[in-house]
Formats: sequence, C-alpha cells, structure tokens
Amino acid sequence: MPTRLLKQTEDWLNSEEECYEFPTSEDLTGEAAEVSTVGVHETLHFLTTAVEKLTTRFKAVAPLEIVRNEFSVVYDRLARLEEEASVRVPIQSLAPEPYDLMKPIEVVVQSIDDEYTASFFDANLSTGGDTQAEAVSNLRDLIVGTFELLNDTDDSELGPGPGRQKAVLREFIRVR
Repeated sequence: MPTRLLKQTEDWLNSEEECYEFPTSEDLTGEAAEVSTVGVHETLHFLTTAVEKLTTRFKAVAPLEIVRNEFSVVYDRLARLEEEASVRVPIQSLAPEPYDLMKPIEVVVQSIDDEYTASFFDANLSTGGDTQAEAVSNLRDLIVGTFELLNDTDDSELGPGPGRQKAVLREFIRVR
C-alpha cells in the first residue's frame, strides 16, 4: 500500500470530523513496491488497527444517523399534520342580516389541497374558499340562505334531510 494512502487513511481515522468518503490517492497506478515480510506485517497491522478504528467510529456514528432519520420522519409527519389540521371557529353573529343567533355556531375549517373547507356539521352544510376567512364567510352566507329557504317552506313539503336542517338551524337562528 503506498505510504501516502496509509498516511491519508490514518489521518482520516484519527480525525474528529464527520467523514462520508474514504480518502483515495490521486495515483494508485504506480509501480508495485517490492513485497517484503516486514511490509506485509506492517500493512496487516495497519489494516487491523484501521478496521478496529472504523468499527469504533461506526458504533459512534450509526446511532446518530438513526436518530437523524427518526427525527426526519417525525418532522415530516408533523408538517403533514399541521397542513391537515382543522380549526374551530365560532360564528357569533349574522349581522347585518335580520337574524339573531341564540348560540354560537361552531364551524370546522380544514385545509384540503390548496383551498379551505368550512363546515357546520350539525346542519350538514359545508362550503369552500381560498382562505380560512373566505371559507367561513361563504359558509355564513350559505347558512343564512339555507335558513331563509327552509324557513319559508312548510314542514310538510320538506323531506327528512331538509327537515332536519331546518330543525337544527332553528335551534341557532331566530328572526328579529
């Protein structure tokens, strides 16, 4: 083994820096050196020592790589959860509409792809928007429009779904 490569390898093994590549010589194609018993024993001793040092370094670095990979997985999952997280927003008023809220309407806003969806689950109403505020505003308009339509319709003319929506909306909204 050329002396320069032995020295580079020994320097690398003894360094404190994190290395990912084993050093190579620019020119390993030189003429073969004469082989002697002493040279073989020195090289064998060097290689044995190098393997021991590599094993020690690997045992020190491998757990850090495992932790780094686990952290990356957790970070990616947290980012996805933040993107998909829902937000609860109460609608406190329907002003300037001629209606009063008897209790706040709990709206759930979720990010889906590149838009937001706002839902009033009790009344089975949902709509979207480009922002959270727009989605809530659109839902507020939908709630008012649905209440007006259902409130002006006789209960006998409504099917089970709209009848249930009307009953739920009457629990929350009253005409001034």
